[in-house]
Amino acid sequence: MADLEVTVATVQTVDVESLRLAERLREQTRENYAFHNAVMKSVAVANAAYTLALLLASTVSPWLWLPFWIASAEIVTVNFMGMFMGSRMIVFDPDWRDSAYPLGQTMAEFLLFSVLAPVGGSLPMLHYWFAVLAAHAMITVLVFSAILERTKRAELAPMMRSFVEFYLRTMRLRRNILAVNGFAWLGVFILLSFYALARWPELAPWQALLGGVAMCGAFIGIASENRSQRELVEFVRSTVRRVQVAARATVVAAQD
Repeated sequence: MADLEVTVATVQTVDVESLRLAERLREQTRENYAFHNAVMKSVAVANAAYTLALLLASTVSPWLWLPFWIASAEIVTVNFMGMFMGSRMIVFDPDWRDSAYPLGQTMAEFLLFSVLAPVGGSLPMLHYWFAVLAAHAMITVLVFSAILERTKRAELAPMMRSFVEFYLRTMRLRRNILAVNGFAWLGVFILLSFYALARWPELAPWQALLGGVAMCGAFIGIASENRSQRELVEFVRSTVRRVQVAARATVVAAQD
């Protein structure tokens, strides 16, 4: 009998230690994810400030470069907001994608500003901005696919399952929209580079209209991320209230 009690106590201790280890691994993964992304995003932000200084000092009309610069800044903001949501949803299943995808996103964000660098009174690399935007969209599609794959097979508490399923449906929709946008902007780049600008160079200033379209699309992305974060906050609050009500009911029933 004593041996059985010792065995049960040992198993319980092992279970508790295993849960603690799993929780530490999850927290470490979230911290590494947030730190990794935050450090790399700071590089893109520094390049944004540097490019802005170059553009302000140039003779290029702000009406040409400002929509592109604002759109690039909005894209960095969307990804930075997505980093916080991703760190909440991430599960412990690290592989090469945890380094490759954020690095690819950061390189694309860096180039979004770099191709806006002025040369004299012109922006000779402006049309490459659309190719970089397409690449960034496709890399983000890969990021979403990786998160969907991991979260789908993760073991989640029942109270979190309903929200996570809603979040995954939203992410699938956004992934599909991003994929369409990526191919669309790639088509714009090909059309401008190999046909329109070569045949009608005077169309170059009108690229600002496309920059305005990208700016509006990025703003919609910010609004979508903000809504997702607010939904998470409301879900947590409602869950806490339900748990508190259930706890009070249990105490009252026990007293009766």
